[in-house]
Amino acid sequence: MGWFDDALDIGGDVLDWWQSEEDEDAAKKFGKDAAKEAKRVAKENAKLSRYDAEVAREHALNLRNQTERNKELYYINLDKLLGKQKNAFADRGVIVGTGTPLDVQVQSARAMARDAEIMVNNGNTAIEQARSLATRYEMLAEAGLREGAGAASLIRTQADNAADNIRWERYASGLTSTYDMGKKWGWW
Repeated sequence: MGWFDDALDIGGDVLDWWQSEEDEDAAKKFGKDAAKEAKRVAKENAKLSRYDAEVAREHALNLRNQTERNKELYYINLDKLLGKQKNAFADRGVIVGTGTPLDVQVQSARAMARDAEIMVNNGNTAIEQARSLATRYEMLAEAGLREGAGAASLIRTQADNAADNIRWERYASGLTSTYDMGKKWGWW
């Protein structure tokens, strides 16, 4: 009954060989699918980062427009203040273009000009911060794509290594079975 056992062993080895080929194919497919998913996720994250960058750029533009409008309004208010001061001095019979009234108006104009400069500077700082944030989001998008590509490559490599291991196990198993049977039957 030795030959029947050997035939069953050979049949089992053939089935194991076939199953290990399926396992090898499954490992490759898993690697391919997982790598594709890693790239897809990286692209979606990059799309979100680019959207955030666009929002930050739009915010910077809005800040610039608001700063310009605030500056215009501030100078309009300065003109109104100086006009009120002139009227108040004139109502009291003071000659506006000379002496103390002029000094008051110069000081008021200088103070408001400094305030306007501070306001514009603060606006420009906020604009640059928003632009920097936009640049950061763009950099995150690119970094995410590179990381996704790297992860996909690593996943594919690991899956290919797993498939290679399955193949080499299959060869080793087949050689071991052949060697054991050959030894049993006196082939060597």
